[in-house]
Amino acid sequence: MNSNLSATAVLRRVGQGFFYTCEVNCPQNADPIRFVYDCGAKTNKKYLEAAVEAFVEELHGESLNFFVVSHYDEDHVNGLNALLSRGVHIKKVFLPYLTPLQRMLQGFSAPSFSGWYADFIDNPVSYLTERGVEEVILVIGSGNDPRDDNQDSGPPFLDGPLGQPNDFPTDLKPESPRRLPDEFGEGERAVETDDANVIAISDRGRVHAGLCWQLKFFNYDRFPPETEILISRAAIASDTSTDRRIQRWKKFVSDLLDILDKDTLSPLELLTAIRTESVRLAVKEAHKTIRADHNDISMTLWHGPSHSIRMWSHISGRDELRMIAGGANQTNGWWPSGGGTLLTGDLGVKKRVIFSEFRDHYDGYFDSTEFAQTPHHGSRASWNRGILDLLPTQSAFFLSAGIGNTYGHPNLDVLVDISNSGRPCYWGHTHCEVVMQLTT
Repeated sequence: MNSNLSATAVLRRVGQGFFYTCEVNCPQNADPIRFVYDCGAKTNKKYLEAAVEAFVEELHGESLNFFVVSHYDEDHVNGLNALLSRGVHIKKVFLPYLTPLQRMLQGFSAPSFSGWYADFIDNPVSYLTERGVEEVILVIGSGNDPRDDNQDSGPPFLDGPLGQPNDFPTDLKPESPRRLPDEFGEGERAVETDDANVIAISDRGRVHAGLCWQLKFFNYDRFPPETEILISRAAIASDTSTDRRIQRWKKFVSDLLDILDKDTLSPLELLTAIRTESVRLAVKEAHKTIRADHNDISMTLWHGPSHSIRMWSHISGRDELRMIAGGANQTNGWWPSGGGTLLTGDLGVKKRVIFSEFRDHYDGYFDSTEFAQTPHHGSRASWNRGILDLLPTQSAFFLSAGIGNTYGHPNLDVLVDISNSGRPCYWGHTHCEVVMQLTT
């Protein structure tokens, strides 16, 4: 058994998407902790398929302790179906809880809405448990439960040494349990998941993985209130708001009601209706009105040691194109660190209110963060240079984006900001993977 606490993470070669895998070896645990944060791509699917196949071979039949879904965009989850189809056993899946309508608003960005993806958006708990997932953990954003206002999650790190090696299990122990949303806890939807083990937690607390590693989620699920209130012709007619965002939402819902020939929008009925191609195409056309209004929604993850300890960090880029040309791989030497990694998904932190909540949520964790994902593939619209002031000066950034993608990712201004701060930024793409290592 290894007497050192160590972790190796790989940002896989998928291009315009995200596929992050990690294996943590704790001296107190008999087996490694293996997990994935997002798995998907918009680029040519052959790159995603090759990355999934390579990862499955590396597992050698071992299970994943958990899988984290940052949000429901297809380019972050379409590899999940590929993993499950190849027989990978996933013990637990962490999902950001969104209502059926909110999930659907993210799902409309997909080229199609059929097959496994429609099933996943419709009822992710059923989809996962029917494919062998043992437990689904719904992460509810802070502020959605009155108890969150009075909850103190305590200091971010435990005191004292790691302790001696032992054969302890790698169980996940979430803090801050919450009541299951009605969608899965009561009524006819719950019947479909009656045999499933599904729980809900607040992102205010932490999740301990074994005795030496911890997870800290931030589910920014702040869909505007109109998405729950203005869903009927009567409500739209009586609303007098002149806010442009609300005006766009009202037009979208009015178009949906016309398409469905209804007076009130039922998200579950809509989920069924859009499986018909003609309805789906009409709804996608209507959705263009508001598509840009919900790009900030994503669940982030900080993971690292449970204890405040010193680790050594190393990051490198394995670039096939450089190697073919006879060049050297990009690499940074080992440096002392706190051992934490911050995964941001597609969360946009440009808006002051989001950045402020994000900063406060991870207070006490930034100083121990050595690797940070550049938000939303390096998008300028999601970037806030204030994040540079939160992180240690020796930290390193990384991102995943397709070469020559049509989104302009990563944005040059973002890369210049990072470079001017004296930090490297490693770009994972279809020919380059990024490897991050930590050890005591």
